[in-house]
Amino acid sequence: MNNDVEDHNDSNSVANEPILDTVQNVSEDSVQPTKPLSLLQQIALAGVEFSFQAHIAALMVVLIPARVVQFVGTDKKGSFLAVIVFGGAGLACVLGPVFGYLSDNTRFKYVCAKVKII
Repeated sequence: MNNDVEDHNDSNSVANEPILDTVQNVSEDSVQPTKPLSLLQQIALAGVEFSFQAHIAALMVVLIPARVVQFVGTDKKGSFLAVIVFGGAGLACVLGPVFGYLSDNTRFKYVCAKVKII
């Protein structure tokens, strides 16, 4: 067994590891190629994504405007919808890369995320 793996299983070494650390260099021999998804798996994945997007579309088109009308009335509905949509888009632009960076550089005992550039 590799010494790095044994060090990670030691309870004393886990407490001393920093939360954020640089990505370890991985040798070509230790990287195993992944199999491509089958057609059935791709269809299932597309179905999940479609259902998620349908829920988001229902929120954006029906539910959020109805709630805004309840709170502010029909006179200011457009202004408040613009603030909500613009604020959500701004948060997504800022927080997406921040959480992506944290996800790529955070090391836990049982999680080994590797940076992948596609």
